[in-house]
Amino acid sequence: MKKSLKFQILSKVLRAIFISKEYRLTNIFIFLLIMKYLIYVKLTSFNYVLKRVKVKKEFKIKSNSDPNSSIIKIEMICKLLSIKSCLIKSLAGFEFLKRIGLKPEIIIGVKKENHEFSSHSWLTLENKILFQEKEKINSYLKILRLT
Repeated sequence: MKKSLKFQILSKVLRAIFISKEYRLTNIFIFLLIMKYLIYVKLTSFNYVLKRVKVKKEFKIKSNSDPNSSIIKIEMICKLLSIKSCLIKSLAGFEFLKRIGLKPEIIIGVKKENHEFSSHSWLTLENKILFQEKEKINSYLKILRLT
């Protein structure tokens, strides 16, 4: 992708984030979380990412948005940025939901189908699966749960 096209896409994303006056700070925070985990996943090891995902500091944010609208915002921003990684979406959603005082979980699963290995991560909140259809997830063997 050419640099000018990437710049155009990024400028559209930033305009979409900043245009909503009602949830501007929430949108900016979600954008920054996505970028943080995009950098972690691309440039560091999986163990490093796991150490950083724990929300240790008592830095909470106030958000009037419900968890479902926050997840939709994460999906929208990732789509605008052409980020398809389930891990990045799950990590950003996990930290955001933790910071608004909820108790989400990240689950990572693996499967081998037709001699091909694949992994997948998804987010749950109160035993409800976010981002995904339950049928897709049932085929994965759960190997890691982060709370």
